[in-house]
Amino acid sequence: MQGRLSKFVWLEKIRNAIDYYPLTVTGSLLLAAAFYLLYTAANGGNPFALLFSVISLVVILMLALDGRLQALRSGKLHILWDSAAPLYARMSGIEQRLFTGELSVHYFYRLHFSLRGYLDAGRSSRLYLYAEAASNTGGEIHLPLYFPVCGALHVRGQLFIRDVFGLTKTRLSGPQIRTLSVRPPFFSERSPMKLHSIFSSDTARKKQSSEDEKYYMREYIPGDRLKDINWKASIRVSELITKISPISQEESQLLNVAFRHFTQPGKDTVVSIMHLNYAKSWLLSFINAVKKEHPDYRFRIQTGAGVFFIETEQDMEKFAQTVSVLPFMSEPASFHETDVNIHEIFVFSTSYDSGLGAFMGLWPSARFNVFRTTRGGSGKTRKVRFFGEGMGVLPGPWIFRPDKPKKTPPAAVRGSLIEEKLSVRLV
Repeated sequence: MQGRLSKFVWLEKIRNAIDYYPLTVTGSLLLAAAFYLLYTAANGGNPFALLFSVISLVVILMLALDGRLQALRSGKLHILWDSAAPLYARMSGIEQRLFTGELSVHYFYRLHFSLRGYLDAGRSSRLYLYAEAASNTGGEIHLPLYFPVCGALHVRGQLFIRDVFGLTKTRLSGPQIRTLSVRPPFFSERSPMKLHSIFSSDTARKKQSSEDEKYYMREYIPGDRLKDINWKASIRVSELITKISPISQEESQLLNVAFRHFTQPGKDTVVSIMHLNYAKSWLLSFINAVKKEHPDYRFRIQTGAGVFFIETEQDMEKFAQTVSVLPFMSEPASFHETDVNIHEIFVFSTSYDSGLGAFMGLWPSARFNVFRTTRGGSGKTRKVRFFGEGMGVLPGPWIFRPDKPKKTPPAAVRGSLIEEKLSVRLV
C-alpha cells in the first residue's frame, strides 16, 4: 500500500512539472529546430540559419512570457467547473461547463479547458478520454463529450492559456480530479412493459354488493393473485378486476426486481459490455415508466452490490448512479436469500447469466417476468454498434478480445419472457 502511494505521489509530481512546462509539442519541436539552426550558423556562418533561429527563439520567448504574465494577472479569479449535469452514454449534446468569470486574454491567445482520464467500462476494460474546448472571450466554456457505454469516469480537468499558433501553454488552474458516473440511456422508442392504469376513485365507487364495499377495486396489474380477482365484476365490465384490502393494496405497490449482472469470472469483451449496458437501460427504463404511470409504486431491487429501495425521485437518482458503474461479477451467496412473501419478481438479465434457472427455482410458486438479452441469430435482431455516433474515447488492446462465453441453456420461465437479440459490431 505504501509503495502504491509513493508511486501515485511521484506520478502527480511529474504531471505538475509537465503542466508548468511552457511549451507544447509543436513549440518544443520548434525550439529544438531553432537551437539546431543556431548551432549550424555558428559552425558554418550561414546568416539565414542564424536569422531563423533568432526569430524562432524570440517568438517562443515572447509568447511564453506573455502567457505567464496573463496567468499572474488572472490568478485571483474564481474558476468553477460545473459537473452536476448527469452524463449519459450514447447520447449527443452531453457536455461539461467551465465558468471563468470576467477573464479576457490577449489577441493571439485562447482559453483552453481540457479533460483527460479514463472510463471503466467493465472488467479490465478501459476507454481513454482526452477532450479540449477553446474560447477567446471567457465567461463560459462548453466541452462536448460522447461515451459509447456507461461506467465510472475518472477525469482530470485543467484550464490553460494557449497561443493561436499552438506553441506555448500556461496553466491557469490547478488540476481538479473527479469521478463521475456515466449513465445508461433510457429507451425512447418504446415502453419496456405495458401496465394498466389504476381505476379512479369514481370507478371504484361502483361496487354493488356489501361484500365488495370492504375492498378497493381496480384493474388487474402484474403482481395480483388470481384468488383476488373479482370474477363477477370482471365479467360485467369485460376486464379483469382485482379486489384488495387496504393492507394488500399497500403490499401490491411494492415491486420486487432482481438485476442479475452475473457471469463467469474473467475479462469483459465489447459484446458482453454492450449486453450489460442494454440490460441496465432496460432496468432504468422499466422503473421510470412504472413511476410515471403509478407514482405511488415502490421498488425493492436486488443486485450483486446489495438491495436498494426506490420510492422517491432522489432514490431513483442515487440508484441510477449506482447501477451505472455495476460491472459483471460472480453471483454472491446473498443473492439466494429467499422471501416467502414474494409472489411476483421482475428479472433483468443477460445471455451471460448461467444461474438464472437456479434463481427462479428458489420461488417455486412465484410468477417471473424476465427481461433478457440474447445473442443475435435468426429472427428479428437489434444491430448495435459500439462506436455509434463517433469515437469520443479511445479503447485499449482489450477491444480485440474474442467473445467466447459459455453456452447457457434456456431456463423455463413461469410467467412472461421478453428477449432482445443483440448483434454487436465495433463500428
